[in-house]
Amino acid sequence: MCIGSVAVDQGGDAMKTTFKGLLTVLALLVAAGCGSGSAGSFLGDGDGDADGCLCPNGCAEDGSCIETPCTLDSDCPAGQVCEQGQCNTPGAPTDGDADGDGTTDGDGTITDGDGTPDGDGVADGDGSEYEYDIEFETDIPHEEGDPWITVDTRRLDFGAVPLHSSRTKSVKVTNIGAGDLEIDDIYIYFDQTPEELAVNNPALPVVLVKDGSMTIEVEFVPTDLQPDFNMLVIHSNDPAEPNVGVEIVTDIKETVAATIEPASIEFGVVRLGNYSQTVTIANDSGVELAVSGILLDAQSPEIGLDGAPGDIDATNPLIIERRESFSFDVWYRPTVADGIEDTAGLRIETNDENLGTVIVPVSGTPCEPEIEAAPTVIDFTDVEFGSQATRCTTITNLGCWDLDIASLTLTDDGDGAYALDPAPTAPTTLGGEESLEVCAVFTPQSTGDGTGLIAVESSDANESPLEILLASTVLPSDIDCAPIPLDFGRVPLSTEKILSVVCKNLSPGQLQITRYSIDRNPDGRYTLLNMPAAVLEYNESTTFDVRYYSDVEGLDEGNLFIQTNDPDELKVDVPLVAECYNPNHCPTASIAITAPTGAIYRGDTVHLDGTGSSDPDAGDSIDRYIWTVQARPSGSTSQIVNPNDPQPTFVADKAGDYTIKLQVKDTVGEFSCEAATISFTAQVPPPDIECMPAAIDFGSVALNTAKIETLACRNVGGTDLTVSQYELTPSGGPFSIYGSPATVLAAGQTAYINLRYRPTTEGSDSALFRVHSNDPDEPIVETPLSGGGYFQNECPTASARVVSPPLGNIKQFDTVQLDGSASYDLDAGDQITHYIWAVQSAPAGSTSQVTPADAALPSFYVDKPGTYVIQLQVKDKFNALSCNTATVSFTAVAPADIECGPSPLVFAPILAGSSRTENVLCRNVGGLPLTIGGLSLLGGSDPSFNLGGAPTPPITVGLFATAIIPVAYAPAAPGSHAGTLRIASDDPDEATIDIPLSGSAFPPNNCPIADLTVTSPNLAYLKPLDTVQLDGTGSYDPDAGDSISTYIWTVTQRPGGSTSQINAQGQARPTFWVDLAGTYTITLQVKDRAGLISCNTDSVVLEAIPREKIHVQLVWNTDETDIDLHLVRPGGQLWSSGACYFSNCTNGLDWGQYGEPSLDIDKRYGYGPENINLDDPSNGAYTVYAHYWDNHGVTGPTVATVRIYIWGQLRGEWQNTFAYADLHKRWPVATIVWSADDATVNFLGYTIESDGHGDRRRIAGGPTKPPLEK
Repeated sequence: MCIGSVAVDQGGDAMKTTFKGLLTVLALLVAAGCGSGSAGSFLGDGDGDADGCLCPNGCAEDGSCIETPCTLDSDCPAGQVCEQGQCNTPGAPTDGDADGDGTTDGDGTITDGDGTPDGDGVADGDGSEYEYDIEFETDIPHEEGDPWITVDTRRLDFGAVPLHSSRTKSVKVTNIGAGDLEIDDIYIYFDQTPEELAVNNPALPVVLVKDGSMTIEVEFVPTDLQPDFNMLVIHSNDPAEPNVGVEIVTDIKETVAATIEPASIEFGVVRLGNYSQTVTIANDSGVELAVSGILLDAQSPEIGLDGAPGDIDATNPLIIERRESFSFDVWYRPTVADGIEDTAGLRIETNDENLGTVIVPVSGTPCEPEIEAAPTVIDFTDVEFGSQATRCTTITNLGCWDLDIASLTLTDDGDGAYALDPAPTAPTTLGGEESLEVCAVFTPQSTGDGTGLIAVESSDANESPLEILLASTVLPSDIDCAPIPLDFGRVPLSTEKILSVVCKNLSPGQLQITRYSIDRNPDGRYTLLNMPAAVLEYNESTTFDVRYYSDVEGLDEGNLFIQTNDPDELKVDVPLVAECYNPNHCPTASIAITAPTGAIYRGDTVHLDGTGSSDPDAGDSIDRYIWTVQARPSGSTSQIVNPNDPQPTFVADKAGDYTIKLQVKDTVGEFSCEAATISFTAQVPPPDIECMPAAIDFGSVALNTAKIETLACRNVGGTDLTVSQYELTPSGGPFSIYGSPATVLAAGQTAYINLRYRPTTEGSDSALFRVHSNDPDEPIVETPLSGGGYFQNECPTASARVVSPPLGNIKQFDTVQLDGSASYDLDAGDQITHYIWAVQSAPAGSTSQVTPADAALPSFYVDKPGTYVIQLQVKDKFNALSCNTATVSFTAVAPADIECGPSPLVFAPILAGSSRTENVLCRNVGGLPLTIGGLSLLGGSDPSFNLGGAPTPPITVGLFATAIIPVAYAPAAPGSHAGTLRIASDDPDEATIDIPLSGSAFPPNNCPIADLTVTSPNLAYLKPLDTVQLDGTGSYDPDAGDSISTYIWTVTQRPGGSTSQINAQGQARPTFWVDLAGTYTITLQVKDRAGLISCNTDSVVLEAIPREKIHVQLVWNTDETDIDLHLVRPGGQLWSSGACYFSNCTNGLDWGQYGEPSLDIDKRYGYGPENINLDDPSNGAYTVYAHYWDNHGVTGPTVATVRIYIWGQLRGEWQNTFAYADLHKRWPVATIVWSADDATVNFLGYTIESDGHGDRRRIAGGPTKPPLEK
């Protein structure tokens, strides 16, 4: 219960103590709403009313209307002052709080003014219980000559003051009485936090003479978030109002307090890679934090942001809710390890006045190990064979990161010429600019070019392994000594003979002769006469002079030994040969040709004979034959076979003239005095034919079919071969020559003769094929031919076609006439005996078969709409199956298909003598236009029913269109009435539909009648997201003087996932938002004023059908969650202009040739629906996704349902569950493959894929309910 006003004790400090104790109660009462009706006071207006003021300028405390409103005295006419918001004349005889006793404030014995004891039996004014009313009142009566205090405001309203800031308000105190006004105390009574308010008191006491005034300043510095209810109390010697209270009202404006962590981002010295640190902007206050800029002032492209919104500014800031935070990443991706610090400044602009714009410095230094070797090639090219050299390279870490050397591996050509010396220790680490010397020793193992490789495996990612090449070129020395052997020949007894061996260095390498001597020197008969040079440069030579002398007849053999550094010939042995003899006569050489005996042709083997050679010395003979080719034709390379035999051979490899020479030696080594020669001419050989194979067997060949074999005839002679005739004996049989073979063959050329065998009778055949040519040795070549014929049956050919109806005009329930009579068999005397028809493919649910399946002219009943493929195979009289399978294909469209309702049509009870019209809706759900040919009421129908408002047949109903047939019910007398409406159409399955009709009429004083109609939109064209205007105003009560008092609307049927409710429930004309495609049933019952419910329940069926060619719908089963629908065009990508979704499609999207999709609704807080419509798709595959954007704190699973409608028909419906962990992931639902103005819907499964989108606030200020939400 709220208090009106209380009296004021004038007892000084005692009054203050009691006042302060009770003012806390007053503040609590104000907080409870008790002060809301007073004219700016804590305690109410004191008049006991309900504060239901209806006056245009407000109400005074006594409840009367304020005539002249005011704020200051200056607002009032002359002689009046502003009191409690209205202008009054001072000194009115009431205290303004409706005490009822006419006494004024200021008298310590005055009660609270309501004339009622406090309830404790003790009268007011005894000092034990006061109810104080110290608010300043302007109309307290004063005695002439007394001081009279007034203030210029009754309320100090500081408004909303930011925390810890200061605001000052002032009160002007004036003495309008005749006596001096002494103010001896000014203080504030606090209900809480006394440190928040302070009075800048002047030195007290203050004495104001008549019309004198002073100003009191009150300063407010809020330290917490609680509103304060306080009172400024001014104590004076005014006898009528010793305590003046001025209400102090404060509110708190909490300022934004933001923190940004970290204050700086230092990636430090890092290797090349991808690094990131998270920046968090935290709102530590209780008000929204607006971030108007997150910008990176980057001096380096190696530093960037990830997850920071780039489209915010002062007009479109990122809003961070109270006590929440927003995080994003600063990344550092150095690509060049130059050791130079990369820097940037992250600029964050907020509405935190204390924080302002914050610059977060960002820095990082890229650093990598960098290996270098100098030199990269260790060159050993000047090292001589037989020597050794050691050379080094220096490996240095040029980078600023430690270089870890894992291993050093040396490989070479495999001869072991290279080695590490010494082998360095690995693994090892080199700091920046540190070096390591690696040495290799080279010991040549051979001459020529040599390579090796030192592979250094290290932590340098750009150059591991580092390869150091070892290269050498050891120049060989190459000794060449001649003649070898050193043959002194036959030397007469006691005769000296001196011969020389010349040795030369043929290579650039230096040749060193380290040793030489004569070995196997019998009796010292060989003597070295000089000292040769020890070192030979390139092309230099030296001579070894050897003397032979013997006085003993016979053969003397020795050896000149020369040792060098030639790697290929370290030792040279020069045989020394001499024969000491007594002088004799030279032998005579003689040559003969033993074969061929006639002409010699190119390629012949010539047999030579030297056995006719002789020696004139007695006892001597021919010991050795030496054959050579002295002359030959150009290009000949043939050599004498066994050139030291007495009877060798020689092949004349070229046509032309040859000369063969023979020398002989006798047993004492004497050569023939003259060489013998013989000459001959090799002629070009004649033509020579060779045919392969020697015989041809064609094997078994089917009758009347041909087989070809090839005979190859080659001219292996030396001149042209001319074929004068190709002959078959006998001629005219099954064998024949196929084509025209060549008749002139050059040497080495081949003629290919194609011989064909085509038997016409069963059994064996043979013939002889002859080739007549100018081959002198074989003028006729014969090749036997053979083969056998047998009978073979050829497979028949199937042919099928559709006779009727014409292709392109086939409908469901038609009988298709098929024709396979054009099938045929090519075999003479054969024919088609069996027809095998089968359905290769058919629409889902079809069970129809070809009948009869073995006839030439069968038929096929089309039981389902769609595409059919029917195949035919045939057999001949030998039961051979056709080589082919003939097919016919056709597409059958659904015929007209009528659906009418409601059935039965039940009229709500009406008064006899009144009428009512209800509609029967007939919808064409088939594939062709529907014609309603007749509407009639069957015999026996009550005359109360009539079709006077129905359209006149024929009525054409297009695809998925609806015809409205009104039926009127006008009963003349009470009772029940029945009838039947017959609807005749060209629906082949349902030529007539009978709708039972029933209604009842009642006399007056019956229950009310519910009447439900839909005024908009036209239900025949109802689509999702339409708002249906329901109308129950047709409901009525038949009783005279009665009426409808209550409307009860109910949704009794709805599609799964629909959450829409009746808007304005209980009213006669509510609306209903159709949130999903599908069927809804809404019912209406009414009550009259007596509470009697209607006898009937009227209803309406709403069929919401998408009108677009493609309609995709998404709903889900949890509140506060946000799942988004995406449709991606052919070739498009998610999260791009090739996808329709919340970011770009709510106002439509232009995909060019792929259409213009639109997203009806972007639901952000649960259930859906979200619908994407596309009315102009193009051929291609469209993909449907559902993406889990936000859970808004929901931790449980969410089940999403996706439905796809094509041409208004539901083609697919699937459910999938998003777990809590699936936040920011997507579900690829299905593809819609559009072709030929229809679509195939392919479900993609239940896999939920990763997708990071949604991992921050999508819009500044946080999600809001979309405009289209109902």
